[in-house]
Amino acid sequence: MGHGRVGAHQAEVEVPAMSARIGFVHFGTYPDIRVVKMTDTLAKAGYEVILLARNIKGVSEPGASHPYAHLLSQKGEEWRGRLQIRRLLDEIPERWRAPLTLPYHVNPVWRRAIRDLVVRDGCRLLIVRDMPLVLAATAVGRRYGVPVIFDMAENYPAALSVWRRYEGVASYVKNAFIRNVTLARLVERMAARASDHVFVVVHESAERVEQLGVSLDRITVVENTPDLEAYKNVLPAVQVEALTVVYTGEIHLYRGIPTTLEAANILYQRGEQCLWWFVGSGKLMDHLRSRSAHLEQAGVVVWHGWKPHSEMLAILSSGHVGIVPHIVSEHTHNTMPNKVYDYMAFRKPVLVSDCRPMRRLVEEVGCGLVFCSQSAEDLAEKVLILRDPALRAEMGERGRKAVEERYNWSVDGQKLLEVVGALLSQEEA
Repeated sequence: MGHGRVGAHQAEVEVPAMSARIGFVHFGTYPDIRVVKMTDTLAKAGYEVILLARNIKGVSEPGASHPYAHLLSQKGEEWRGRLQIRRLLDEIPERWRAPLTLPYHVNPVWRRAIRDLVVRDGCRLLIVRDMPLVLAATAVGRRYGVPVIFDMAENYPAALSVWRRYEGVASYVKNAFIRNVTLARLVERMAARASDHVFVVVHESAERVEQLGVSLDRITVVENTPDLEAYKNVLPAVQVEALTVVYTGEIHLYRGIPTTLEAANILYQRGEQCLWWFVGSGKLMDHLRSRSAHLEQAGVVVWHGWKPHSEMLAILSSGHVGIVPHIVSEHTHNTMPNKVYDYMAFRKPVLVSDCRPMRRLVEEVGCGLVFCSQSAEDLAEKVLILRDPALRAEMGERGRKAVEERYNWSVDGQKLLEVVGALLSQEEA
């Protein structure tokens, strides 16, 4: 299928009105990797950016290998150059902050705050991260003639479905209302159609958004690619001889960690020399560690826990293979984990489950191998193939070349600027 602007790197356009003010609405707590890259890119291009973000606990909790831990703050409002971070209702007690700032488009707290971005602050364009608050922004946009970009960082209804599946019966009643998947699909369709433009992270997601009724000229792929500056001067944390497979990110069932541990056990029982490193944290980490205690005791599995980004990269650079074992689902068929590009940037062959975007990338670039989701046996066999150091080196070089030439933020950040510039030009016309 031809995608027009979708995924294509357009010729650079002149960014009009460099002093124009842009409102960025983020339903989560700042910082977020993608939000930081987007807002910093806009600010460096000369725009003034006001980021409206939620702040439940007064300070963001670092996620697995969060690269922006240095940006964590308890301030309700602060400036970073041309970027202002405005944390919603930061002045009220913490116990009230979460219920009053639930990210729903009918929430009057959010609707007023978004309206203020336009009426009080003079923002000429709004960018909204993910589905929950898009309709609140498009209502403001239509009333005041301000264009709205829907940054669809993930298939949100599908993500809700995955989260619900692993929360058990105890959360059923709450999720029937707060995480109602049927309602979320309806809201997503309305939000995508009401927006002036939609950013997606992979081609597969673009095809899905087109099916929601959005024309292709209003869809642009802005991928979760890395800023290559983050990988300079990183030295390996340790030197290891045995084949070492590294996973970075959240430790959870739907991330395919049980399959990975099962594959580790298969190879251990066969007497194969292979190490498995997990860098990250999660609610089920203790449960998963208890299931693999014998592997941990044997030194086959190492749980590094959460690490600052620089330390995570040092651990990753020490390993031989990067793995993304996510379980195949509607959600994972429409997204691309940041860690895939981390592995490629460090010349590590990538071992991924057969989620469509990851399969496509790995097979097109030739930078790794694909295994059948939730098949520990297939995963173990693919690991054995990667014992060949020459094959690993060849795949690693292909991955690094692809990141240098295409899959980096200098390319995707330019796409962001092109769309923003074009929408502001239309507004001026």
